[in-house]
Amino acid sequence: MKARFLNFFFCTYLIFCFVCIFSAPFQAACGNAMNPGDADQFRKISAFMAESGKVSMGFDALGSSLEMATEQRIALALQGAMTLMNSGRPSEATKKLTDILGSDLLRGNINCAVTMARCCERSGDNATALIWADMADKLEGSGAIRKSLDELLKNLKNKQNQDELAGKAMSSAMSLVKSGKTAEAARILSNIMSDMKSTRAFNGAALAMLDLCVANGMWEEGIEAADAMLPTPPPSYEGIAAEVTLKKALCLKGKKDHAAAAELFTLLGLKGTMAMRPANLHRAAIEYLSASMAEKAIASIESALPFSQGDARGEMLITLSRAQKVMKNVDGARESLKKCVELDCRYSKVAETLLSKN
Repeated sequence: MKARFLNFFFCTYLIFCFVCIFSAPFQAACGNAMNPGDADQFRKISAFMAESGKVSMGFDALGSSLEMATEQRIALALQGAMTLMNSGRPSEATKKLTDILGSDLLRGNINCAVTMARCCERSGDNATALIWADMADKLEGSGAIRKSLDELLKNLKNKQNQDELAGKAMSSAMSLVKSGKTAEAARILSNIMSDMKSTRAFNGAALAMLDLCVANGMWEEGIEAADAMLPTPPPSYEGIAAEVTLKKALCLKGKKDHAAAAELFTLLGLKGTMAMRPANLHRAAIEYLSASMAEKAIASIESALPFSQGDARGEMLITLSRAQKVMKNVDGARESLKKCVELDCRYSKVAETLLSKN
């Protein structure tokens, strides 16, 4: 009996040891992380994903590699972040770095802190970039990274001083706008844009300039301000890029360049945020109609209708009816008006009147 018990105990102990030794948590705890060959293979996969425009997938894979040594995780995460930043997505880079490495690791490693600073600087948030750079300056580091950090700090502090000067100039320009002196305000804003293109003030000045141009019919100046602010095409149609693109489209509309305005509204509708899709596609349809491009107007409205409801949907149906009428589709035009009447919205009465006339 005793022999049986010892035999059972010994077998159970062997099974327990086997499971522990080959389990992932045990390997990680013992430092048996991904070997250099595996890390190199992962780096190649990550680089391939980056080249394929799928950096986020590389980050997701990195996040699931729980056994990887800290140094390897940092190196690969920073590699992916730089790729994102250089492809025009610095905000996404900072988010991914925080998700993968965690704030404690980012604050405690000079390479991580410098990369966060550079990403913030590239996204136009110089204040946060300076915080990260100051944090990095207190950490241990030498050689190339220290030299790079010193240059970054100098550049950011220079930008901070320029931002303060630009802020005062912006206040003066806004005061002139309120006094009706738009030409003088435009001159000040134009000076800020030309003198301080690398600072956050440039974005503020350009947006103020665009608002001024749209409000006062200064179409050419507005288009120039938008072109100075954004590359063509912009890296995305969200956030500040969407705002600038919208203002440029409004200036093109004011200039009667309806086809060009329609193209920008279409890009905003298809590539911008989902919330703005119906409104921008409807704007595009109206501009296409003004440009005698009824077929494109119909395509824009049909893309917008699935995302619209209520008054907005009713207004779109009336625009669709107009375009169908231009295309000699009388039955389709009447059907669109009937759908608007059935909606029982603010435009239903208008649709009823149009139906009675036809």
